Order: sequence, then structure tokens, then C-alpha cells
Amino acid sequence: MLHGRFGDAAAIAFVIIALVALVGRQYAKRQPAIAASQMSAAAAGLAPDETPPLRPVGTAGTSPTESLHITIAPTGPCWVQATTGENRLFATLLNAGDRRAVDAASDVTLRVGDPATFAFTINGRPGRVAGGPGQATTVRITTENVGQFLAR
Repeated sequence: MLHGRFGDAAAIAFVIIALVALVGRQYAKRQPAIAASQMSAAAAGLAPDETPPLRPVGTAGTSPTESLHITIAPTGPCWVQATTGENRLFATLLNAGDRRAVDAASDVTLRVGDPATFAFTINGRPGRVAGGPGQATTVRITTENVGQFLAR
């Protein structure tokens, strides 16, 4: 092993070279996407700094939404807690026939006591949470992952 000032300098140089190589690799991965974006903007007659915002393209139910409107209507007794950000909206036992609505700009966290009796919709579409009868679960629904919680 190398000792003294030369060894320390060599170790520091090695770390710097490794970091530069890692950053360079990450930069190189991003360049094709940036170039493609600028080429599509040029093709559309826009200057590179006028690139239109990217919009997700995908199958129905998998693209992000702008906000969340969740309507909870359990089919039987089910304890539910709803939170948006740091604000707990409610935590209560809901029964068949009860309804609660939750509106959020970007995310909702639901703690569900019984997924078997928990029924809800997200932006008017039937939703689902995984779990067996009486198996409490917590889910965080965001505008980006909303497709994971839509019934198929």
C-alpha cells in the first residue's frame, strides 16, 4: 500500500476521477433525451428554449392526473383514515351506506382497516387496494401513481 503524502494524494485523485466518471456517465445518459426534445421543438417551429411541456402518453389510467377526487363508500364496516400532506382529514369507522369525499391537489394517504369492505372511486373510476379481509393496509395515492389503484 502507498503511505504518506503520495498515498493520500493518490487516494484523493482516485476518488475525484471516479466521481467525474460517474457524473459524466449520468450526463451522457441525459443528453439524447435533451437533444430529442430540442429537435422536436425545432420541427414544430419553436426555439429550443420554447420547448412545449412534456405530456405523458400511455394507456388509459396510467398517466398522471392533475388532481385527485376520491369518494369512499364502503360495503360494510371499515375503519378509514384519510390524510393529505400533513393534514388528517378524518379517522373514523364507516359503515355500508356512508360516504366520504376527499379532494387533494397531489396526494392522499389512506389507512384502511378492512380492504374487503373498502369501496371507493378515484376521479369517478372504481379503485382498489390490495389486502385480505380484516388485513389493515396503508396506501399513498398520488397524481403520478393513480393508475396502480384503479380497478382493472
